[in-house]
Amino acid sequence: MAWRVTLLLAARLRGLGADVTLTRHSNRQDRWGPCVDARGEFGAKVGARLTVSLHGDGAAASGRGFHVIAPTARSPWTTDIAAPSLRLAKALRAGFDATGLSQSQAEMLRLVGRQPGISIREAATELGLVPNTASTLVSKLAADGLLIRAVDPADRRVGRLQLTEPAQRIADESRAARRAALSAVLHELEPAQLDSLQRGLEVLAEMTTMLHERQI
Repeated sequence: MAWRVTLLLAARLRGLGADVTLTRHSNRQDRWGPCVDARGEFGAKVGARLTVSLHGDGAAASGRGFHVIAPTARSPWTTDIAAPSLRLAKALRAGFDATGLSQSQAEMLRLVGRQPGISIREAATELGLVPNTASTLVSKLAADGLLIRAVDPADRRVGRLQLTEPAQRIADESRAARRAALSAVLHELEPAQLDSLQRGLEVLAEMTTMLHERQI
């Protein structure tokens, strides 16, 4: 999860025009780290204006939430950075609070991003939700300014969904983070593993075609 958050944050910062340098480009266990002193040296080496360290807390996967840590003023080590670090920590906390989405909300936004104009009933079917649950989910996302629910001019009983500009930005950043994570993993595979993966994908494509043909 920490790696996914890192990639998503990096994509968002780059989208805002920031230069982002990561201390590592893989989530392999043998590349976890480095320790705090090495991260500090890395920031100085690349001329970073600020450094953000993201960590998993070791809690159960079912847990939710996060915390932000900033240094206190301890002379002579942190006197010059304590105040700006606290401002940064508060800004990070506010940013994460503002963009927090549940899994079902994120899935709905990704679906509408892939299929603009999809109806609420169609979205419910795609996500395996009962219509009332999907309608409640859509109402919440619309109230949060992430979805636009418009009446279908051909059938006023049907509601059509579109992403708002902020939601489109979130969807684009999430897509960029997933692609970056996939690219990082693929670069770690051996040629033989890539060949096996390609053969497996070809089989999955054939199975998908067969299933679609049987549903017609």
